[in-house]
Parts: sequence; structure tokens; C-alpha cells
Amino acid sequence: MEYIISQAIVYGILLYWLYCFCRGYNDPEKYAFKKDPDFFELGYIEREDPVVVYMEEPRAKKKSKTKKPKVKKPKVEKPKKHPLFDDCCSALKSLGYKAAQAKQVAKQVFDGNDITSIEQFIRIAARS
Repeated sequence: MEYIISQAIVYGILLYWLYCFCRGYNDPEKYAFKKDPDFFELGYIEREDPVVVYMEEPRAKKKSKTKKPKVKKPKVEKPKKHPLFDDCCSALKSLGYKAAQAKQVAKQVFDGNDITSIEQFIRIAARS
């Protein structure tokens, strides 16, 4: 029984394929592939009288009568930090200082001394 049903399905598919093939073979223009397979027409409207569309031109923007002169602000240069400043601040933080307190101590030490290493900085900071 199952064999007969499966044969009937296979023959039905083959007959449908043959039917579609014959329709396409007899009318190739109707079933020809288009250049863009994603495009298809849903419908169109034919008009005998031309439609005229008027578009407004964009309006010109009004320019302000008084132009304000551009004032260049002088550039304020930040004081340059010593290359070891951040490292010394983090060293003080690891020794137990708070962040604001570490920056204040580091600023005082760098202002009064010529620091060349972090070890030298720690020795001077420990004295004060």
C-alpha cells in the first residue's frame, strides 16, 4: 500500500514538472528570466494625459546683517608635569597616602628639588 502511494506522488511530481516544462517551452517570452529576479511588477496605471508636477524652489536663507567678529581666545598652556610625577604619586598611594594628599606632597617635593629617580623622591617625601 505504501509503495503505491509513494509511486503516485512521484508520478504526480513528474507530470507537474512535464506540464510546467511544456508551458515554458511553448511561451518562452512569458516565462523568460528577467535581468533582476528580485524585481516584479505588481501593477501599473496608464494615463493618456500627462501629469505636470510643480515644485517650489527652496527659499534663500536670510543672512544676518551684523556679523560678529570671531575673537580668538589665547591658548592657556598647562604647566608641564615632571615625567616621574605620575609614578611618584602612585608610589605614595601604595605607601598609604590618599590620592589628593599624594598629589599635594608630590607637587611640593618636585617644586623644591631636582628629582631624578623615584627612590630619591621617596626619601625626600619621607623627610617632609
